[in-house]
Amino acid sequence: ENELQELQNTAWGWEATHIFVVLLITIPLTIVGALRFWRLRSKIVIKKRSAYIVLLTTFMIVIELIRRVWLFSYIVLATYPNELCFDCLFIAESILYPFCSHAVVYCILWRFFVLYYKSNWTAAMLEHKHRDENWFVRFKSTVGNVKVNGKLFGCVYVCSFLCSMFVIRYSDVTLGFFVDFGLVLVPVLAMLFLWKNTAELHDLFLVRYEMKLIAWVTMVALTLEMCVFCTQLFTALIPAVHFVGIISIIGCIQFACYNFISLHLVIHKLEQKAILKFHLSQLGKARKHHPHTHRDGSPNSSDPDSSP
Repeated sequence: ENELQELQNTAWGWEATHIFVVLLITIPLTIVGALRFWRLRSKIVIKKRSAYIVLLTTFMIVIELIRRVWLFSYIVLATYPNELCFDCLFIAESILYPFCSHAVVYCILWRFFVLYYKSNWTAAMLEHKHRDENWFVRFKSTVGNVKVNGKLFGCVYVCSFLCSMFVIRYSDVTLGFFVDFGLVLVPVLAMLFLWKNTAELHDLFLVRYEMKLIAWVTMVALTLEMCVFCTQLFTALIPAVHFVGIISIIGCIQFACYNFISLHLVIHKLEQKAILKFHLSQLGKARKHHPHTHRDGSPNSSDPDSSP
């Protein structure tokens, strides 16, 4: 009886942690960032970032975060002696987990591919490459079309979701984890490949910068999850509720980082670059009208007209 009470208290503690991280911090910041992103969607720097895919990814991330809060609400109930409650939790998780988490991964991969194709196509056009000389120019209307490649990634996502759901539902926990981990690792490795092979073009719109941050956040999160799982598998030092809670909170932080990078950090840096560019242009105009000035706009002391 004391063990059951301790288990229930632990589950309630993880539920409170998820509510704090997800409902009180991540989702409000995500909504604020998404609204600002939506208002700026007509700007060229936002259009270049595949704005609608960003918003779709953000929506799926919010759904996934809410699912994780709901998961621990259900775990709290499942700690009470109710076999039906546990069975419902397992069935629901075997469907909702791959549906939501794989959707986030493949939305990000789809956006990476669109940015990769656009950047390399632009680089090919700037080099005046002929249709027959360059793959990106040749297939711009098919593979490079957002609607076409969106359907392709949608089909791959459905296959990944069904495979993960089947394995989680009808196999043991260890096999299910490793199969699902492999299904997620493949698109993550594809993200790294797309980032490394995206044309730089001086990265005026911080495309490669954003891709790099998202790719590394994903790799770090997957590495931490694998370390926690292997520790539990080979040593069994982590209680089951703590194990689920740690894995879940790593995912919450990972998805929060995605939203912070795409909706806040990169947009802030672009705004700072725009402000700097504006000040430099104003300084250039001032120097054109008053050539005897330093770079900071102060008068040249060696100029006789600049003395009082």
